[in-house]
Amino acid sequence: MATTFGAATANLGLFSKLFTLTTVLFALWPPAARGQDNPFEASTARDTIIVNGQPPLTESMVDLYTNFDRWVMEIPSFPQHRQMVRSILLRDWKNAADIQRDLTFLAHATRIVQQSAEDRRFSRCQLQPVRVEMMRIAKDPYSQWLIAAYDRAHPPIAPGNPPLTASMVARYISFMGWLLEIPLDRSTADGIIFMQLMETLNETLLADWKNPREMKNDLDTLTWQLEMAQHSPEERAYLRIIAQPELIKGLQAAKGERYAQLLLAAYEEAHPRVAVGNPPLTRQAVDALTEFLCFTQNEGGGPRLNCDQALKDGYAQQFAQKYGTLSAEQQKRLADMPRTWALLRVAWAKGSEAERQNMRRQWQSPSPTGSPDRRAEEADAAAARYEAFRKRDPNTVTDQELLQVAQDCDTVAREQRRQGGAQNLKYALTWDHSASLLRAGRAVWAQDIAQDQALHQVLATMQMQNQQRLNRQLQNSLNTINMNDNINMKNAAEHVNDSLYHYENRQGQVVRVPNH
Repeated sequence: MATTFGAATANLGLFSKLFTLTTVLFALWPPAARGQDNPFEASTARDTIIVNGQPPLTESMVDLYTNFDRWVMEIPSFPQHRQMVRSILLRDWKNAADIQRDLTFLAHATRIVQQSAEDRRFSRCQLQPVRVEMMRIAKDPYSQWLIAAYDRAHPPIAPGNPPLTASMVARYISFMGWLLEIPLDRSTADGIIFMQLMETLNETLLADWKNPREMKNDLDTLTWQLEMAQHSPEERAYLRIIAQPELIKGLQAAKGERYAQLLLAAYEEAHPRVAVGNPPLTRQAVDALTEFLCFTQNEGGGPRLNCDQALKDGYAQQFAQKYGTLSAEQQKRLADMPRTWALLRVAWAKGSEAERQNMRRQWQSPSPTGSPDRRAEEADAAAARYEAFRKRDPNTVTDQELLQVAQDCDTVAREQRRQGGAQNLKYALTWDHSASLLRAGRAVWAQDIAQDQALHQVLATMQMQNQQRLNRQLQNSLNTINMNDNINMKNAAEHVNDSLYHYENRQGQVVRVPNH
């Protein structure tokens, strides 16, 4: 697969250098089918003490040791496996040094268990080669049994140096899915499913193993996964964002190949476009913006925002309508939000508490973040339902529908009063009047609707106000991004020059202040 991933893997050194440089600049800124994915799933919760000690040896410790080793090696479950581990631990619990070694192993297993499924996959691709090498060197019965079980579970499916195994294919496919952020475990709209992609990539890798050059390219990709595994989850997410454009170019260049067609189709579906532009705006970019704004506002001590799906959907709807009206620079900043958000997560994770406090101060601006106002949105939706209802023949509506729309009028009236001002209070009275007509029944509503022209002007005015509010929200969001980018770039320069100063956001202004 040289045409697709060769450039990306060839540039791995460049990506690593870029990441190292970025870390320096921004640290101060604001599946093989046989193996368990979670080594704790099959564990029991038994705390029965087998033998006393410091600490006592328990059955749950035997379970964790056995299941973790099985998970790392991707081997099936064998009853004798647990029996062997239990015997070894019973023997070790007679010697303090052996106990400490086993406790270190169990502590490491516990840390891995607590990781996300994605992080565990990266951990296993690191741990497995080391564990296999150790077991091949060791001559004790357990090591010999374990390596034999490993060899049986990973038979070669193609000769070579190294031979190709089903586990390598699974790792390759899993890594491609991660790199391109595509869900390879569910159906897509075009009917592309995991098994189709598995079959195609399996056939491609089998063919590659007959060609030394192609085999080397595939091995480079697996090596790339190992190097990615050495980074933190935040660092990996950032490196992925950097690498993705090159990978997509490689797939487009190889679009005559079946595997490239499948991956591109899955990628396009997993990254839907919500608005056309240059570049187009994807749902991932809008979601990254929403998470970015919620994080900075919540950490900055502003009114707490719940970054749920409803909030993300609200932003997606707004930007779908307004993206085409933004400048080319604004479109670029929005489309680049996945990178900006990933970079912020790296800076936050690697920074000290003092550095995070500095970032929090930068985000303590009294200016709004542009988060959608739920009450205003509910009133807008209620007004839209009323307007649609008015267009219906009044003689065909039911009493239940009249009462439902009356409640919509109540919602709009409440929002007008909440917003305040003489004009809005006047509008609220108009909505109250409409609600009373609706509750009076169909005859009164039918008689009055032909004469009720006042609300037309109210609706038009509200629509204009709503559009102005959306414009302010979008502009405030862009301003927040622009200001943080500006502060970050200035602080990067100060850091590189060992300056005694840094920049902060002081009431919406970028201010240069001395370091404490």
